[in-house]
Amino acid sequence: VIAVADLGSNSFKLELAQIKSGRPVTTETLKESVRLGGGITKSGMLSKSAMKRGWDALSKFGSRLRGFDPHSVKIIATQTLRTAKNADEFLRQAEEQLGFPIEVISGREEAELTYLGVHQVFPINDETNLVIDIGGASTELVVGKGTQILDVSSECVGSVSWTKKYFSTGELTTARFKKAVDAAEVLFKKDRARFKKYRWQLVFGSSGIISALSLINKASGLYNIRCRYARVVNRSVRSVHCCQTH
Repeated sequence: VIAVADLGSNSFKLELAQIKSGRPVTTETLKESVRLGGGITKSGMLSKSAMKRGWDALSKFGSRLRGFDPHSVKIIATQTLRTAKNADEFLRQAEEQLGFPIEVISGREEAELTYLGVHQVFPINDETNLVIDIGGASTELVVGKGTQILDVSSECVGSVSWTKKYFSTGELTTARFKKAVDAAEVLFKKDRARFKKYRWQLVFGSSGIISALSLINKASGLYNIRCRYARVVNRSVRSVHCCQTH
């Protein structure tokens, strides 16, 4: 039995799996919504309340992981714990709660892992693909062909960070949406120019946000999007969709 935990900016997830015929088969999934990224103060510090939410969630994970072989457990953390000024303070107690070390991975590593995960579900070897992963505090873009990764980008745009910055009062207005979209376009402008040359055939979205957007599009009829695939990976909350737009 192996265990993997992803300490994201929006939620913490733990998956347990058994290796069968050389592949992991998920047997149990735990998820805690902690909104760690929403607890970043103006000074770039994690608030005490956000850290407590995270520690409480990891205490539950630690109870479930008690007795596991350390070589069979992998814990990774992403954008919020890459950038928070007091991340070390959070991580010290977090490791005590878990009983295992936590590795803070780079944006590039996060993007590459996402791409390889999507490829494992959709092993398309003869087409160039773009994978988009919208997280709580960052968005990763990866272009690849088969298992070969051609280009990677990670931008500090996420569902939690953008909500906090542009919709903190809960008021959804046209003006606020315009500011949010304009700001995101500025960040992604260089990526558009850089990635354009790859001329991908398929686009994969890998996150709960992508899943929600797919459902909104389907219900609203605003866009003509044909989803060729829509499934949940290993019963995880993390959905993967492959769409072609027209």
